[in-house]
Amino acid sequence: GIPSVGLQHGFIYRHWLNYRHEPDEMQPIGRDRGCPIPDRTLVFDRYAEAHLREAGHFPAARVVVTGNARLDDLSAECAALRPLRGSIRQALGLAGDQALAVLAAKFTEIRDVLPGLVAAVSELSGMRLIIKAHPAETPADYGPAVAGAPNISVASADADLARLLVAADAIITMNSTVAIDGLVLGVPALVIGLPNNLSPFVEAGAMAGATGPAEIREGLQSLLYDQGARRAVVAAGTAFARRYELTSDGQAARRAVAELLALA
Repeated sequence: GIPSVGLQHGFIYRHWLNYRHEPDEMQPIGRDRGCPIPDRTLVFDRYAEAHLREAGHFPAARVVVTGNARLDDLSAECAALRPLRGSIRQALGLAGDQALAVLAAKFTEIRDVLPGLVAAVSELSGMRLIIKAHPAETPADYGPAVAGAPNISVASADADLARLLVAADAIITMNSTVAIDGLVLGVPALVIGLPNNLSPFVEAGAMAGATGPAEIREGLQSLLYDQGARRAVVAAGTAFARRYELTSDGQAARRAVAELLALA
């Protein structure tokens, strides 16, 4: 009988059985109270809410959209750094208007498609790719895969993500929530290794998608150099974010605390 609260802290994978339940699982039977979900689950946006209610049959009153406190912090950092974009790019070693893509992904997830990405980037000699190592991994994981690629470098896990995103022209990922952050920050994403958990975003046109090296190369060319195609992806991403209330207003933590206090 102790009140409990679940707080979203990352991507809710759409195929994970933890979040997929049939209606009868939620029904109490005798002393069994049904599936032991929290009294309140606080989520980032309407997209996560819809998944829990539709695929998980969570009761509407037990799912509350409070926003993403981490995204609030990231958005504020990016806003403060945006006037310094030119100097940040210069510090990263970018020449003039050289296009920059940032890869945010787990090596353990992306390693099978990484060779194709490296091959595609190597053919686009005018661009630069910076790989941000995942916090659970190290730059050494990527060493063998990127060896000999002059326009690819690997940043440490503690590299400032806000600085990289302010300098970036595109995000590359497989399953990272950084691509979803990009919808709010206006940085378009190329999703590789399809199908994956970001497939619905690609299908909606909110993110570009690619599988093999040829498609990755075409996708990067499109996002980095074709202004019409780039604007179309950004516009679709903005519409998707508006539809599901993927926003940042700096109040997510305050709303989460309010829910905790109300429940207590």
